[in-house]
Order: sequence, then C-alpha cells, then structure tokens
Amino acid sequence: MNEELNAVYNYAIRLLAKKDYSKFKLTQKLLSRDFDQLQIENAINLLEEKKFLNESEYIRQKIKSLLNKNYSDEYIVQKLELEKLFPTQVEINSVKEEFGINNYEMIDKLIRKKIGHKGVPKEFEQKMKLKQKIFTHLYSKGYTFEEFQPLVEKYIEGSFE
Repeated sequence: MNEELNAVYNYAIRLLAKKDYSKFKLTQKLLSRDFDQLQIENAINLLEEKKFLNESEYIRQKIKSLLNKNYSDEYIVQKLELEKLFPTQVEINSVKEEFGINNYEMIDKLIRKKIGHKGVPKEFEQKMKLKQKIFTHLYSKGYTFEEFQPLVEKYIEGSFE
C-alpha cells in the first residue's frame, strides 16, 4: 500500500470507528479533505474487501433507525436516496417484520404523542386545532392523508380514549 493510499485508508478507518457511513457519504467526507479521487476509490474498495464498509448492512441499520423514529416507508426511501442508496420495499418490510413494526402502530403512537396527557379537547375549535397539528406532524413523518385520516378521526371523535 503506497503512502497516500495508506493515509486515506487510515483516515477512513478513524471515521468509521466513530460512526457508520454509506459509501457515498464516506467518499464525500474524504473528498472534503482533498484526497486524490483514485486513492479514495482504492481505499473504499479495500474497506469493502475487509468488510469494514458494508452498504447492505448500513441500509438495514438506517432503515431500522428511521423506523424507530416512526418515519414512513416513502420518507425512508427519500432519505436514503440522498445518500445514493436505493432500498427496496422488500428490505424495508424485512426490517419491519424483524422488529415487529407496522404503519398502523407507528401512526397510532404519533397521534397519542401529539394528543398528550391532556386528551382531546371538547370545544370544536380546539379539536380542529389539534387535528391540524396531528395532520401536520404525520405529514412531516411522510405519511399520506389516506394512511392516517381514519385513525385521527377515531381519536378526535372520541372512539379511542
């Protein structure tokens, strides 16, 4: 291993010791240090050979992390695409199944969190404000109106308490 490749490789190892990176993010990080593109590619290939950089495991862990934060499948796909990773629905469903996660429970958890310990107000205007807050929160997590609207209505109408 030549001296420059060794420097890139060692720096990449230090980065990976602190946190996991996708191949794309690690490349970006190394490029920001003005390392040579060819040496970066060689170092990354070496890291993959030695199993220090595993894209499929990174995707799995990232999916798990985002699911634990109650994000929707579509949000997860968009987030990972920013790192030039393209998870399949099969991969997402596999992680969901492994950890016993489903959309209904995630949406329910988010609604309960937004309602809080105060519960649903009795006044119409206050109910509508709460409903709007819940809608906005669920949209921000990547859920569609069709996915969450029936469950939100049950809470707002008092069918769930």
